[in-house]
Amino acid sequence: MGGGCRRQRQCREHRGSGKKLAEAVRWEVADGEENEQRRRRLEARGKPIPDELWPPDLLPGADAWLSAFWELSTDRQIGFATGPVPSSSIDRYTAGWEPEEASRFRHCIREMDKAFMKAISSDVDLPDSDNPARDAFRARMR
Repeated sequence: MGGGCRRQRQCREHRGSGKKLAEAVRWEVADGEENEQRRRRLEARGKPIPDELWPPDLLPGADAWLSAFWELSTDRQIGFATGPVPSSSIDRYTAGWEPEEASRFRHCIREMDKAFMKAISSDVDLPDSDNPARDAFRARMR
């Protein structure tokens, strides 16, 4: 399932902690589709396209990990709140990978997941959390 992604060195646990990937997730959730439509309209008119209408720049090959995140996101549980990407899904995706590479991938997926959970939350002022699904559940139970 993980295919060609395993050799990518996009995210390090202590250096390059997945911030660009998380930024790409935030951009996509917040304005991705709308920005795409605005870009097409401007291109059709021959007008210059502002930088903010383009997705964030990623390191070469990082788009594979971003695509993997969106694929793994389909395994989320939906209930009181949208849940995180299940660990079992990440484990299946990285089966056969070198342990260090699987650990990097898991870390990057978790960083993207935090950004996603915060972006879809109705409470914009939520602090960063180590477990956004738990926090969303607790908030709804109040």
